[in-house]
Amino acid sequence: MRMRARLIHSLTTVLLTVLVGGLIAAALVRRSPGFGVDEREFDARYGQDSIRHIREEAKPSGGGALPDYLRFLVRAATGDLGTSASFHRPVAALIAERFPATMRSAGAGLALGWTAGMLLALAAAGLSRPAFDLGAGAAAAFFLCLPSSVLALAMVLAGRLGGKTAVAVVIALVIFPRVFRYARAILGRIAAAPHVLMARARGVRPWRLLWAHLIRPSAPAILALLGVSVSVAFGAAIPVEVLCDSPGLGQLAWQAALKRDLPLLVDITLLVSLVAGIAGMAADIARSAPAVEPS
Repeated sequence: MRMRARLIHSLTTVLLTVLVGGLIAAALVRRSPGFGVDEREFDARYGQDSIRHIREEAKPSGGGALPDYLRFLVRAATGDLGTSASFHRPVAALIAERFPATMRSAGAGLALGWTAGMLLALAAAGLSRPAFDLGAGAAAAFFLCLPSSVLALAMVLAGRLGGKTAVAVVIALVIFPRVFRYARAILGRIAAAPHVLMARARGVRPWRLLWAHLIRPSAPAILALLGVSVSVAFGAAIPVEVLCDSPGLGQLAWQAALKRDLPLLVDITLLVSLVAGIAGMAADIARSAPAVEPS
Protein backbone atom coordinates (compact mmCIF):
# COMPACT_ATOMS: atom_id res chain seq x y z
CA MET A 1 0.00 0.00 0.00
CA ARG A 2 2.80 2.38 0.87
CA MET A 3 4.66 1.57 -2.34
CA ARG A 4 1.49 2.17 -4.37
CA ALA A 5 1.01 5.58 -2.77
CA ARG A 6 4.65 6.47 -3.48
CA LEU A 7 4.25 5.37 -7.10
CA ILE A 8 1.11 7.45 -7.57
CA HIS A 9 2.83 10.45 -6.02
CA SER A 10 5.86 10.01 -8.30
CA LEU A 11 3.72 9.66 -11.43
CA THR A 12 1.73 12.76 -10.50
CA THR A 13 4.94 14.71 -9.92
CA VAL A 14 6.35 13.64 -13.29
CA LEU A 15 3.13 14.56 -15.09
CA LEU A 16 2.94 18.01 -13.47
CA THR A 17 6.64 18.66 -14.14
CA VAL A 18 6.24 17.81 -17.83
CA LEU A 19 3.10 19.93 -18.25
CA VAL A 20 4.48 22.95 -16.38
CA GLY A 21 7.80 22.70 -18.23
CA GLY A 22 6.02 22.78 -21.58
CA LEU A 23 3.91 25.77 -20.53
CA ILE A 24 6.97 27.72 -19.38
CA ALA A 25 8.76 26.93 -22.65
CA ALA A 26 5.75 28.09 -24.67
CA ALA A 27 5.50 31.34 -22.69
CA LEU A 28 9.22 32.08 -22.99
CA VAL A 29 9.29 31.49 -26.74
CA ARG A 30 6.27 33.73 -27.28
CA ARG A 31 7.97 36.47 -25.23
CA SER A 32 11.30 36.16 -27.04
CA PRO A 33 12.41 39.04 -29.32
CA GLY A 34 11.39 38.53 -32.91
CA PHE A 35 8.71 35.93 -32.28
CA GLY A 36 6.16 36.02 -35.09
CA VAL A 37 8.62 37.64 -37.52
CA ASP A 38 9.57 35.71 -40.65
CA GLU A 39 13.04 36.19 -42.15
CA ARG A 40 11.52 36.25 -45.62
CA GLU A 41 10.17 39.73 -44.86
CA PHE A 42 13.71 41.10 -45.33
CA ASP A 43 14.08 39.52 -48.77
CA ALA A 44 13.95 42.27 -51.40
CA ARG A 45 12.60 39.82 -53.97
CA TYR A 46 9.19 39.67 -52.25
CA GLY A 47 6.59 42.31 -53.02
CA GLN A 48 4.23 43.99 -50.58
CA ASP A 49 1.43 41.49 -51.20
CA SER A 50 3.78 38.56 -50.57
CA ILE A 51 5.11 40.14 -47.39
CA ARG A 52 1.57 40.81 -46.17
CA HIS A 53 0.71 37.17 -46.81
CA ILE A 54 3.85 36.02 -44.95
CA ARG A 55 2.95 38.21 -41.97
CA GLU A 56 -0.54 36.76 -41.86
CA GLU A 57 0.90 33.24 -41.81
CA ALA A 58 3.44 34.03 -39.10
CA LYS A 59 1.08 36.13 -36.97
CA PRO A 60 0.65 34.50 -33.55
CA SER A 61 -2.84 33.88 -32.28
CA GLY A 62 -4.18 36.40 -29.81
CA GLY A 63 -5.38 33.83 -27.32
CA GLY A 64 -2.18 33.90 -25.26
CA ALA A 65 0.24 31.18 -24.24
CA LEU A 66 -2.11 29.18 -22.00
CA PRO A 67 -5.01 28.73 -24.48
CA ASP A 68 -2.58 27.85 -27.27
CA TYR A 69 -0.81 25.39 -25.01
CA LEU A 70 -4.08 23.73 -24.01
CA ARG A 71 -5.04 23.37 -27.68
CA PHE A 72 -1.61 21.87 -28.34
CA LEU A 73 -2.10 19.32 -25.55
CA VAL A 74 -5.47 18.31 -26.98
CA ARG A 75 -3.89 17.71 -30.39
CA ALA A 76 -0.91 15.93 -28.83
CA ALA A 77 -3.26 13.54 -27.04
CA THR A 78 -4.38 12.36 -30.48
CA GLY A 79 -0.80 11.93 -31.70
CA ASP A 80 -0.51 15.28 -33.52
CA LEU A 81 2.61 17.05 -32.22
CA GLY A 82 2.28 19.85 -34.74
CA THR A 83 4.35 20.96 -37.70
CA SER A 84 7.72 22.68 -37.43
CA ALA A 85 7.51 26.26 -38.63
CA SER A 86 11.17 26.32 -39.68
CA PHE A 87 11.61 22.83 -41.16
CA HIS A 88 8.04 22.56 -42.54
CA ARG A 89 7.88 18.94 -41.43
CA PRO A 90 5.94 17.09 -38.72
CA VAL A 91 7.63 17.51 -35.35
CA ALA A 92 7.17 13.82 -34.55
CA ALA A 93 9.22 12.87 -37.61
CA LEU A 94 12.02 15.31 -36.74
CA ILE A 95 12.28 14.05 -33.17
CA ALA A 96 12.13 10.41 -34.30
CA GLU A 97 15.12 11.06 -36.58
CA ARG A 98 17.28 12.82 -33.98
CA PHE A 99 16.32 11.08 -30.73
CA PRO A 100 18.22 7.80 -31.39
CA ALA A 101 21.49 9.67 -31.96
CA THR A 102 21.11 11.51 -28.66
CA MET A 103 20.23 8.30 -26.82
CA ARG A 104 23.27 6.49 -28.24
CA SER A 105 25.63 9.33 -27.28
CA ALA A 106 24.09 9.72 -23.81
CA GLY A 107 24.06 5.95 -23.26
CA ALA A 108 27.70 5.52 -24.29
CA GLY A 109 28.79 8.45 -22.13
CA LEU A 110 26.75 7.17 -19.20
CA ALA A 111 28.27 3.68 -19.45
CA LEU A 112 31.80 5.04 -19.75
CA GLY A 113 31.44 7.56 -16.93
CA TRP A 114 29.76 5.04 -14.63
CA THR A 115 32.42 2.41 -15.27
CA ALA A 116 35.25 4.83 -14.50
CA GLY A 117 33.54 6.33 -11.45
CA MET A 118 32.50 3.03 -9.89
CA LEU A 119 35.86 1.33 -10.49
CA LEU A 120 37.73 4.21 -8.86
CA ALA A 121 35.23 4.34 -5.98
CA LEU A 122 35.55 0.59 -5.36
CA ALA A 123 39.32 0.78 -5.58
CA ALA A 124 39.45 3.70 -3.15
CA ALA A 125 37.14 1.95 -0.68
CA GLY A 126 38.81 -1.43 -1.02
CA LEU A 127 42.45 -0.38 -0.98
CA SER A 128 42.14 2.25 1.76
CA ARG A 129 45.23 4.06 0.48
CA PRO A 130 45.17 7.77 1.32
CA ALA A 131 47.39 8.71 -1.64
CA PHE A 132 45.18 6.90 -4.16
CA ASP A 133 42.03 8.31 -2.57
CA LEU A 134 43.45 11.84 -2.68
CA GLY A 135 44.51 11.56 -6.32
CA ALA A 136 41.17 10.15 -7.47
CA GLY A 137 39.29 12.78 -5.47
CA ALA A 138 41.40 15.58 -6.97
CA ALA A 139 40.72 14.32 -10.51
CA ALA A 140 37.00 14.11 -9.79
CA ALA A 141 36.97 17.61 -8.28
CA PHE A 142 38.79 19.00 -11.33
CA PHE A 143 36.25 17.65 -13.82
CA LEU A 144 33.38 18.56 -11.52
CA CYS A 145 34.43 22.22 -11.66
CA LEU A 146 34.48 22.32 -15.48
CA PRO A 147 31.18 23.11 -17.24
CA SER A 148 30.13 20.69 -19.94
CA SER A 149 30.43 23.47 -22.53
CA VAL A 150 34.12 23.94 -21.68
CA LEU A 151 34.75 20.21 -22.01
CA ALA A 152 32.90 20.17 -25.34
CA LEU A 153 34.92 23.14 -26.60
CA ALA A 154 38.13 21.36 -25.60
CA MET A 155 37.04 18.33 -27.63
CA VAL A 156 36.32 20.53 -30.62
CA LEU A 157 39.70 22.24 -30.39
CA ALA A 158 41.45 18.89 -30.05
CA GLY A 159 39.74 17.80 -33.26
CA ARG A 160 40.65 14.11 -32.93
CA LEU A 161 37.21 12.73 -32.19
CA GLY A 162 34.07 12.66 -34.29
CA GLY A 163 30.88 14.42 -33.28
CA LYS A 164 29.05 11.52 -31.61
CA THR A 165 32.24 10.15 -30.03
CA ALA A 166 33.14 13.58 -28.67
CA VAL A 167 29.65 13.94 -27.16
CA ALA A 168 29.97 10.55 -25.46
CA VAL A 169 33.39 11.42 -24.03
CA VAL A 170 32.17 14.78 -22.69
CA ILE A 171 29.13 13.15 -21.07
CA ALA A 172 31.42 10.55 -19.50
CA LEU A 173 33.59 13.33 -18.05
CA VAL A 174 30.45 14.99 -16.68
CA ILE A 175 29.11 11.77 -15.13
CA PHE A 176 32.39 10.36 -13.79
CA PRO A 177 33.08 12.84 -10.93
CA ARG A 178 29.51 12.75 -9.67
CA VAL A 179 29.41 8.96 -9.62
CA PHE A 180 32.82 8.73 -7.95
CA ARG A 181 32.13 11.22 -5.17
CA TYR A 182 28.70 9.82 -4.31
CA ALA A 183 29.70 6.16 -4.58
CA ARG A 184 32.92 6.78 -2.66
CA ALA A 185 30.97 8.34 0.21
CA ILE A 186 28.52 5.43 0.33
CA LEU A 187 31.16 2.70 0.04
CA GLY A 188 33.47 4.46 2.48
CA ARG A 189 30.76 4.65 5.12
CA ILE A 190 29.96 0.96 4.69
CA ALA A 191 33.64 -0.02 4.63
CA ALA A 192 34.09 1.57 8.07
CA ALA A 193 31.21 -0.45 9.57
CA PRO A 194 32.12 -2.92 12.35
CA HIS A 195 31.02 -6.01 10.40
CA VAL A 196 33.31 -5.08 7.49
CA LEU A 197 36.26 -4.55 9.82
CA MET A 198 35.52 -7.89 11.44
CA ALA A 199 35.39 -9.58 8.03
CA ARG A 200 38.78 -8.09 7.15
CA ALA A 201 40.23 -9.28 10.43
CA ARG A 202 38.92 -12.81 9.83
CA GLY A 203 40.66 -12.93 6.44
CA VAL A 204 37.62 -12.91 4.14
CA ARG A 205 38.71 -12.99 0.52
CA PRO A 206 38.88 -9.52 -1.10
CA TRP A 207 36.36 -10.28 -3.86
CA ARG A 208 33.86 -11.76 -1.41
CA LEU A 209 34.39 -8.83 0.93
CA LEU A 210 33.83 -6.41 -1.94
CA TRP A 211 30.65 -8.09 -3.19
CA ALA A 212 28.96 -9.30 -0.01
CA HIS A 213 29.90 -6.48 2.38
CA LEU A 214 30.26 -3.41 0.14
CA ILE A 215 28.34 -3.68 -3.12
CA ARG A 216 25.21 -5.56 -2.01
CA PRO A 217 24.38 -3.34 1.03
CA SER A 218 24.88 -0.20 -1.06
CA ALA A 219 22.81 -1.44 -4.03
CA PRO A 220 19.64 0.70 -3.41
CA ALA A 221 21.62 3.92 -3.06
CA ILE A 222 23.77 3.07 -6.09
CA LEU A 223 20.68 2.33 -8.20
CA ALA A 224 19.19 5.65 -7.10
CA LEU A 225 22.38 7.34 -8.29
CA LEU A 226 21.97 5.59 -11.65
CA GLY A 227 18.52 7.10 -12.10
CA VAL A 228 19.82 10.60 -11.39
CA SER A 229 22.79 10.00 -13.72
CA VAL A 230 20.45 9.22 -16.62
CA SER A 231 18.81 12.62 -16.19
CA VAL A 232 22.19 14.38 -15.97
CA ALA A 233 23.55 12.57 -19.04
CA PHE A 234 20.52 13.33 -21.17
CA GLY A 235 20.45 16.97 -20.07
CA ALA A 236 24.18 17.41 -20.77
CA ALA A 237 23.81 15.89 -24.24
CA ILE A 238 21.57 18.73 -25.44
CA PRO A 239 24.11 21.63 -25.29
CA VAL A 240 27.15 19.42 -25.96
CA GLU A 241 25.69 18.18 -29.26
CA VAL A 242 25.51 21.77 -30.47
CA LEU A 243 29.19 22.47 -29.82
CA CYS A 244 30.37 19.08 -31.12
CA ASP A 245 28.14 19.29 -34.22
CA SER A 246 26.41 15.99 -33.52
CA PRO A 247 23.07 15.46 -35.33
CA GLY A 248 20.93 14.88 -32.26
CA LEU A 249 18.19 16.62 -30.32
CA GLY A 250 20.59 19.28 -29.08
CA GLN A 251 21.39 20.51 -32.56
CA LEU A 252 17.70 20.38 -33.47
CA ALA A 253 16.76 22.40 -30.36
CA TRP A 254 19.44 24.99 -31.14
CA GLN A 255 18.18 25.46 -34.71
CA ALA A 256 14.61 25.70 -33.42
CA ALA A 257 15.63 28.31 -30.83
CA LEU A 258 17.39 30.44 -33.44
CA LYS A 259 14.26 30.42 -35.60
CA ARG A 260 11.85 30.67 -32.64
CA ASP A 261 10.09 27.51 -33.76
CA LEU A 262 7.43 27.25 -31.04
CA PRO A 263 5.98 23.76 -31.79
CA LEU A 264 9.38 22.14 -32.04
CA LEU A 265 10.79 23.81 -28.92
CA VAL A 266 7.76 22.91 -26.81
CA ASP A 267 7.88 19.27 -27.92
CA ILE A 268 11.60 18.96 -27.22
CA THR A 269 11.06 20.55 -23.80
CA LEU A 270 8.30 18.06 -23.03
CA LEU A 271 10.52 15.16 -24.09
CA VAL A 272 13.48 16.29 -21.98
CA SER A 273 11.19 16.89 -18.99
CA LEU A 274 9.65 13.45 -19.45
CA VAL A 275 13.03 11.68 -19.53
CA ALA A 276 14.25 13.63 -16.49
CA GLY A 277 11.01 12.94 -14.61
CA ILE A 278 11.04 9.20 -15.31
CA ALA A 279 14.71 8.96 -14.31
CA GLY A 280 14.01 10.85 -11.09
CA MET A 281 11.01 8.62 -10.35
CA ALA A 282 13.12 5.50 -10.86
CA ALA A 283 15.79 6.93 -8.54
CA ASP A 284 13.19 7.66 -5.86
CA ILE A 285 11.78 4.13 -6.05
CA ALA A 286 15.25 2.60 -5.91
CA ARG A 287 16.16 4.77 -2.93
CA SER A 288 13.12 3.57 -1.02
CA ALA A 289 13.92 -0.11 -1.66
CA PRO A 290 15.08 -2.05 1.41
CA ALA A 291 18.82 -2.47 1.76
CA VAL A 292 20.34 -5.91 1.19
CA GLU A 293 21.78 -7.31 4.38
CA PRO A 294 25.37 -8.51 4.08
CA SER A 295 25.80 -12.27 4.14
